[in-house]
Amino acid sequence: MTNIFRCVALWWLWCGGGMALAAAPSPWTVTPYYVYPKDQPRIPAYETAIKKTVEEIQAWYKQQTGGSTFTLNPLVVIQAPDDYLTMRAGPRPSKRLKNLFSTDEWKKDPVRMGDPRFPNWLDSLEKAVGGYQDQHVAWIFAQGGAGVACAILQDRHRGWGVFGDWVLEPISGVANEGGVPARFGTWEVKGGTPVGTATHELGHAFGLHHPVSPTHTIMWEHTKYPTVGLLPHEKLALTLSPFFGGPAADPQAPSVDFSTADTATRGQTLKILGQGFVKGDEVEFLWAEGSVKVSPETIHPSSLVTPVPPDARSGVFRVWRGQSKSHAIPINIK
Repeated sequence: MTNIFRCVALWWLWCGGGMALAAAPSPWTVTPYYVYPKDQPRIPAYETAIKKTVEEIQAWYKQQTGGSTFTLNPLVVIQAPDDYLTMRAGPRPSKRLKNLFSTDEWKKDPVRMGDPRFPNWLDSLEKAVGGYQDQHVAWIFAQGGAGVACAILQDRHRGWGVFGDWVLEPISGVANEGGVPARFGTWEVKGGTPVGTATHELGHAFGLHHPVSPTHTIMWEHTKYPTVGLLPHEKLALTLSPFFGGPAADPQAPSVDFSTADTATRGQTLKILGQGFVKGDEVEFLWAEGSVKVSPETIHPSSLVTPVPPDARSGVFRVWRGQSKSHAIPINIK
């Protein structure tokens, strides 16, 4: 996955806290967080709804993969160390921004949710949860987050996903008037979309991509949750993920970066980024119906260029050194 995080505003834009943090999470687990600004009330109904929702989504993934799912840690509730304006706009917002923020006008224009005048939201959430951890997914239900939803899996399996009021209000029935209530949305807050959004973003945090063309998968049609499913190659990628009990990388294998491109083309080449590549390494392309190993055309310690087999399909790739293999990286093939 590229290091440009997957951001889907629910308008369809592709784009010292009050509570102590929990102990460092166990490797290969998912922790749901409920984060609320320092100057907004904690809403107990959100906690109840989050607990129910994350267990529902955990069961949905188990059903989709045929028995594998992720390990879920208890909900962690965090009062952010900053007030809402600081969380959204930074510690020194302009007078103009303060005036804008004091009205509801900014809530009526979806472009403003991703406006550079409100640049601090994602950084403030990372700060609130104490930073993101290796081999762990932080799943953040953010009070005040309106309809912006983002997620990514970064190197060393450091995953995170965030979403806001337009998930929290529909799953709980309680509006956050201090944020952006659901009345400012339309289809984004109705039906299966709110829970589908949390499910979709978690998929990104596990490394799944948007498909190369519209199709019936949670990674495209999250509005159709819970009846939408996963594609065969997405199920394969999850079952090979350590978050679902799949194999971690062998110690002797090279390390492959998630910043490698999401999509490759049959008959062309793919540049794979990572560390420790040496002559003799091989690349395996693995999909639901088969697999093939190929030898790279060029190899450097931090990258290799490999041909993409003409019969390859969307799935995963991994790099082998003898009998040792790297972790599997999801890849779209077209």
